[in-house]
Parts: sequence; structure tokens; C-alpha cells
Amino acid sequence: MKNFLIPFLFIASLFITSCSNEDEPKDNASSILLSVDSHTDDMMYLGGVGECLRIKEEDSNEWEHLDGIIGFKYEKGYKYVLKVEKTILANPPQDSLDVEYRLIEIMSKKFDGLNISIQYAIDADDVEAVESYLSSDVDALSHSFYLLYNGKISGKNANMIELIDKEGDSRYKYGIEMRAVEKIEAKYTCILPQGQIVSADTWILHETIEDAGVDDFFVILEKVSGLTVRSVQPLYVRPWLYKDKTEYYQKLCPNAGVRSVIIVQTLCTD
Repeated sequence: MKNFLIPFLFIASLFITSCSNEDEPKDNASSILLSVDSHTDDMMYLGGVGECLRIKEEDSNEWEHLDGIIGFKYEKGYKYVLKVEKTILANPPQDSLDVEYRLIEIMSKKFDGLNISIQYAIDADDVEAVESYLSSDVDALSHSFYLLYNGKISGKNANMIELIDKEGDSRYKYGIEMRAVEKIEAKYTCILPQGQIVSADTWILHETIEDAGVDDFFVILEKVSGLTVRSVQPLYVRPWLYKDKTEYYQKLCPNAGVRSVIIVQTLCTD
């Protein structure tokens, strides 16, 4: 009797285990197209705020945040369309999303640098003479844009910054130092944002932590819905970068009677 009971219990246990496995929830995987934006956003993690991707599934009109895609190496400044395997996890790890994306193929990769608007104001006796030289500056600026970081430089009121040129290559500076101004100087009021002004500062670009600054801009931050620039407190803003080129064009065009030349570079919102 004992010899019969042992194999019977073994077979029964296998049957119960088999039934139990069939009842367990399973991962659900499918292949979809996924858009990845050219800039990143801030995302809350357990350890604080971190950088994340902006993604949009093929049937969605809303951008969502994602900390990464398995097998995908992201380059800032490029928009992607990816073919990915989307897996809805039956038993996701604790404190993790229940969705996982794995790269299958990069369907398209497009540099998104043509999103700069350039305006200028010339006060001179011979405006056309100045404009003939100014066109090269405008063309160069309209094919580049800024990606801002909120990483702080130790001992300075400064943030990290990355510049990207028209080919999509990075041009790094060490950081930007922000110096608040009491009011907007009259020379910059020739071109002002139409929306709400969040702040106005002088930004000084540094190549190393030791230098005194290699370039500077007067910057107005405008509140804009639908365009994110990273900051300590994430805001929907866009920077208006003002450059006073008066002295440069007075020397370049000595007979043009140049009194003021202001160039303004800002991000388009479309």
C-alpha cells in the first residue's frame, strides 16, 4: 500500500503545480511604434529629480515620461521613431513601472535643430549696410539651439549648459552663471516676449570653473505652455537670448552711423 501511495502523491503534486502555473498571470508583449522627443524632462525618482525621456506611443497624442528603453542609446537633439517590443509586466518589480520597452529597430532619426527664431533691431543711418553683414550671424544662429541642465556648479550660482550646432554635434561649455538684474535695460525693450516674463538675468558662459566667463547674454525667460526648459523647479518657459552687437557693427560698418544693434535668439514653440 505504501508503494502505491507514494507515486500517487507525486503525480497529484505535479498536477496541482501544473494547474497553479496555468493560473498565474503572464506578461503581455506586443510590437508598437514609439516616438522619442529631441529634449528631455525632469522626473521624480526615489532619490530625487532625474532626467527622463519624453515618449509618445503611435496611437497617443500625449507625451509621457520614461527613464529608458532597453537596448536604445539616446542622443539629445534628435527626434526618433522606434519599433519596440512593449511588455506589460504581470509581476513588475517593486517601485517600478508595469511597462517595459525593448528596442527592435530605429525607424527614423532626425536632427531637431531648426527650431530657433532670430529677431533683430537695427538703429543706424544705413540699415541695409548693417543687414548685409548681419545675415551671416542670423543664419548661423537659426541653425543651432541650447539644451539646458540644472546641475549646479559647486561654489557658483551656475547651471550646466550644452550647445548643439546645425549638424547636431555638441559644443560644450562648462556652465552658465546667472546674475539677476533690477530692470530690463532700454536697449533690450525693442523686442520683448508677448507672454508673461518669469525672470530677467545676465547669463555668463564659463568654459572652466576657473575662468571669469567667455561670453555673456541678457536673458528673459517667458512662460510658455507646451515647451519645457529644465530648471530647479520645472517650468514651462522659453529663453530669449539677447546679444548687444552695437560695438561690433560700429567697427565693422564705420560709415553706417550705427547707434544700436540687438540680436535676439529664442526657441520656436511649434
